[in-house]
Amino acid sequence: MALEMTKDTMTWKQRKGTHHSRILLEGDMIVPDNRPDVAQVLHCSGTVRLDEVKSGEEKINLTGELLVRVLYRAAGGEKPVYAMTSSLPIQEVLYVEGMTAEDAVNVMAETEHLECQLINDRKVGLRAIVEVWAEAEGSKSLQTVSGAQGGAVELLRKKVLTERPVAEKKDRFTVKHTVSLGADQPNIGEMLHQVLTLSDTDIRAMDGKVAVRGNLRLTAIYGTEENGMPVAVEAEIPFHGFIEGGGITPQTWTDVKLTVNESEVRPAVNDDGETRNLDVTAVIGAELKAVDHTEQEMVTDAYGLESCLQPKGEKVTFPVCVGMTRSRFNLKEGVSLENGEMPMMQAVAAWGQVHTEDVTVETDAVNVEGVLQAEILYLSADDDEAVCVLKRGIPFRQTVEVRGAKAGDTACVRSTAEQVDFRLMTETEGELRAQILLEILVTAMEETEVVTDLLEMPEETPEKRPSAVICVVQDGESLWDIAKKYRTTPERILMVNDIENPERLFSGQKLLILRGGRK
Repeated sequence: MALEMTKDTMTWKQRKGTHHSRILLEGDMIVPDNRPDVAQVLHCSGTVRLDEVKSGEEKINLTGELLVRVLYRAAGGEKPVYAMTSSLPIQEVLYVEGMTAEDAVNVMAETEHLECQLINDRKVGLRAIVEVWAEAEGSKSLQTVSGAQGGAVELLRKKVLTERPVAEKKDRFTVKHTVSLGADQPNIGEMLHQVLTLSDTDIRAMDGKVAVRGNLRLTAIYGTEENGMPVAVEAEIPFHGFIEGGGITPQTWTDVKLTVNESEVRPAVNDDGETRNLDVTAVIGAELKAVDHTEQEMVTDAYGLESCLQPKGEKVTFPVCVGMTRSRFNLKEGVSLENGEMPMMQAVAAWGQVHTEDVTVETDAVNVEGVLQAEILYLSADDDEAVCVLKRGIPFRQTVEVRGAKAGDTACVRSTAEQVDFRLMTETEGELRAQILLEILVTAMEETEVVTDLLEMPEETPEKRPSAVICVVQDGESLWDIAKKYRTTPERILMVNDIENPERLFSGQKLLILRGGRK
């Protein structure tokens, strides 16, 4: 009877390529006509906003801007501190070998370094390094052998855990909220600085959608109407929303990246006509990637019991999710003034940004090393330098449990400073506390050879085979290897030698091999 094969189509995700680079941005910030001259730059911060990510053949066109905000002490100004903003354009081409225009692209960018150098009293030189990561992902399909009829054929089957894409979607939530000042806080004169970060986020997969909730943590600094001295306002603004996705169930694995894409904090009057409210508008971007993990059976080898069969195979490599976890930890560090830094009279606000510097994967764990770049705005007793900023880098090392992880796996880490607070103890010492969120995704690359066809080959020479032989197991030889070598079945070898556990074969073991098929 002629050999008949059945085939299935195997489809899997394929990482086409990655790109990691640093973009140098340079430019000048000119002081607006309605602002006094600059005596000293106190603080500068940069936020990356990507307007367009366009993929093509082996390249990604990236456009956007770096929004820069500067706090400075004025030369002879009426107020102790002023603020001004500017932007640096981003236009970059990222080259990813092997990528096509149809591939899905994921791009992340953040400010790694920002310098604001005073050129003259009306111009500040800006120099920034933006770190960019890009990944292109496509899919590949292959016809593979799943069964064979019409001949005495042995098939070696292997079960592997594969990922099936369920949904990939970008969405956004708009949050609007009014924050009222406390009774002990003075009226708002001018907005100086604001920081909006995400905290206490919770992601839950449901039927046909993903629920997203959390808090926007606002730290706003304003100058008072009376003398312009900086005052801080802090508030927690709750938000929630849903990302629709057909095929999503409570068991679906979901990865949602949340970012504050746009924000505006504006002073507003209350019912009494006083400027004691802050109108907050924020746009939260959400990037959803949802996959189901299914066990798929593949034929990885084959041979004939009565005829010579040549399996035709192809080696495939595909990513498998090992695990994803979210870990929060508290960071506490004593801060002391150094020579030349003005004594602290009152702490106004603190904020910070986390930079991940090294990630290593070991058995069941991921080690993350990084640094929290913290800044503390405080008031001093010196009239000429009434407002100061203290900058500190606080290193950390955290080990996070991820079951199933092993050396050689790849770990993607997103790190966020959810809360940063500073407590003044003396005029030269204080304590900085921060809550850090680590979102970790560990993937492994599975490699296997699958059978795509079976070719019937003629016997080279008639083989005279004895009905029984004694086989000595060689080092590294499996039950399948032995059965294939002697054209019998693994089950027949186990039965004849009264072996219950096929995993317990050992080098040097003697086995009785009876030639024959499935009987």
